Amino acid sequence: MQFRQLLPTLENLPLFYKISSDDILALLDCMGASVKTYQKGESILTEGQDLTGLLILLKGSALLYKNADLAPSLIDTAREGHVLGAASIGRDIVPSMMSATAATRCVTLSIPFRRLMYQCNRSCPFHHKMVENLVISISEEQRKLYEKIYILSQKTIREKLLTFLQETARSHGTSSFTLPYGRTELAHYLCADRSALTRELNRLQQEGILSFRQNTYSLSDKIPLSRSGMD
Repeated sequence: MQFRQLLPTLENLPLFYKISSDDILALLDCMGASVKTYQKGESILTEGQDLTGLLILLKGSALLYKNADLAPSLIDTAREGHVLGAASIGRDIVPSMMSATAATRCVTLSIPFRRLMYQCNRSCPFHHKMVENLVISISEEQRKLYEKIYILSQKTIREKLLTFLQETARSHGTSSFTLPYGRTELAHYLCADRSALTRELNRLQQEGILSFRQNTYSLSDKIPLSRSGMD
């Protein structure tokens, strides 16, 4: 898949914010970037696997796990524009801190760490801009991590669930939304027993607080979309 064919997607990535199409193509060529496609269910990364470059999700969505082979814990859902491996920048090779599995068909862009951090002799100004954009993206990922800590700090499954659903609705800007994963993955994300989570969902639906069908949820007016506890 040629980079030029992916330009409409690349131009919308936070990583290339305010970088022209021609400069994006020049950057990717200069840094030795590569593109790879994964089918739904295919492993993108395995925890402990050596990382040699930054991975940016161009298309699709992926599930990020810790301890995927033992007692899996869903860390996050990666969507288009998500940066994987940002915590490893500054080192040539480092083990991946988590596993990533394609939730849908995915296309990833890989940029070698050494090319990302050290500019070529041309010292292109758009390389500086890309690094600036990357720092902002890392900051956003850090915010999401703190958001999950806030959710998991709630004492009961009900509180964790309601906080998670409120935060998700707020980020979507609507009280109705579809999650990219099912009940088992949601239980993993909330560090909860699946059966206990299902019972709590059913109680909330009986109380008229929310309604759901498969992976689509709608919050009622009984719980307004208040400001995030992270604000």
